[in-house]
Amino acid sequence: MFPCAVLGNHHSAARSSSAARMRLKGASRESITMRSEAMRYWRSVHAKYSVLNEFSRQRRSAAAKKMRQRSRERSQLSIFFVVFFVVIFVVIILTEVFFMDDRNDGIQVSGKRSDEFDVIGDIPDYIIDDKKIVRALQIDSYRRQEVSVKNDDGVIHKNVDASRLKARVSGSYLKSMRTAERKMSWPSLTEEKAVLFTANSSAVDAEWMPVLNARHKFYVYSAFYDDRKAKIIRIIGATLTKRSDRVWCKYWYSNSSTLVLVGAVKVIRENWNLRYSACFIACPLTIFTNGKQPIPPPDSISIMADPGGNATNKLKVLNLNKDHTEERNNFAVCKEIRTEGLFAALNDCLYRHMYRHKYILMIDLDEYIVPHSNTTLPELVSFLNTRADVRKIGAISFQNAFFYLQWPDDPSSAGLPALVTQRKTRRRQRFHPHKQRSKYIAVSPFVVEAGNHFVWEFLPGRGTLNVPSEVAFLHHYRVCEFGGDDCVRNPRTTDNSMARYRDQLVTAFTSRVESLSQSCHLPPLNTALETSPQLWPISDAS
Repeated sequence: MFPCAVLGNHHSAARSSSAARMRLKGASRESITMRSEAMRYWRSVHAKYSVLNEFSRQRRSAAAKKMRQRSRERSQLSIFFVVFFVVIFVVIILTEVFFMDDRNDGIQVSGKRSDEFDVIGDIPDYIIDDKKIVRALQIDSYRRQEVSVKNDDGVIHKNVDASRLKARVSGSYLKSMRTAERKMSWPSLTEEKAVLFTANSSAVDAEWMPVLNARHKFYVYSAFYDDRKAKIIRIIGATLTKRSDRVWCKYWYSNSSTLVLVGAVKVIRENWNLRYSACFIACPLTIFTNGKQPIPPPDSISIMADPGGNATNKLKVLNLNKDHTEERNNFAVCKEIRTEGLFAALNDCLYRHMYRHKYILMIDLDEYIVPHSNTTLPELVSFLNTRADVRKIGAISFQNAFFYLQWPDDPSSAGLPALVTQRKTRRRQRFHPHKQRSKYIAVSPFVVEAGNHFVWEFLPGRGTLNVPSEVAFLHHYRVCEFGGDDCVRNPRTTDNSMARYRDQLVTAFTSRVESLSQSCHLPPLNTALETSPQLWPISDAS
């Protein structure tokens, strides 16, 4: 019985163990299944989040790329604006400082005035539309008999119709002028007080004469025949800078014929915005009736504020019989009259000597254009003409250098006559740029409007040649430009370039003084030099 019982117990235990193993295996399978489900779940979640992350990454990448693109575009736009404004600034600087009316190679860019006192006042003289000039006129009768130029002597022959040249002003315009009440801003110049000019009166030149019945001060000084582009009579005068009077040109011929046409007032641009300014009056030599007809240049001309009134000025027209083709290479100097009528004087000098001298120096009495690579001015000009296109040169500009008189004399000048160029050899180290205190040589046939430091207007195709300081520059001998003695503290250098002219200058000076001492009863030269005070005040400041 016992073995059988033991065997039964053994089987019972085996079954229990087998059931336990089965339960463990089932639990294990369930656990594995749960883990697998969990893994699959997390894989799906990870996949979803990966997709989201990739999408987010792509969005971030696209946004970053877009931002970089915008940044590049903004950077490029900024560079563009910077370059644009730099170009504009450079153009303004070049226009205002260096060119101021140059067309190429230093060619001018004409500036417009803010006022509109004359509808054609801002038009360059050489492109004035004659139809605009005579738009208020109707020509009654005009017959041109002959206008010819002899090739051998260059004399202009003028024969006009003996029945008298006439121009009739349109009725409404003349009526409005005669009935308008004029309010004079300067003492009224009445016909009783004025000198009246008639056909029998002699014309004058280089004398300031008034314009009768102008609302403001209006004077004329000289008249020139100018045929370099459009043919005009150019009058130099002075009038109100803004909104000047309209004026009329009365032409006087040797056979007592007369003609009246409207003139164009053109204020000279370098006027410092003062109330009155020098001006040009352009009187046309063309009329439009039955087509375009030239007018013979008159012998004399009057400027009037009333085309039907009397003339209180009569200017002789100059440059009529000049041979414009004659080759001229000589020099002249214009000695300006400072601020009192300076620009009228400069332009009068230019036109007065235009056909006598090709090169005109526009300098002051204390200024000298000195060659530093040549000896004489003709040699300098010839040298420059080989280094630049001579067909484009209308003026030659030289930089300014101050030789302050407060600086001590050069020791080597002791015992010499009072020649400032030999005594003063210390100059300011810094040169002024061109167009600032610079001076120039005008190539006279090609200059239309002269200024103090540069040319304002050339004939088309001409401009300014700016000369480097190592070739030549302006020696300017004067006291400190702002008063006092502060200028002596400026950096300076010694310039002995004028010493090469010493012997010639001393000889010429001595000869001239001796000649004047006889005619002016001056003391002998040696006595004068010993007893006379120094020519300029000298400071011991170093």
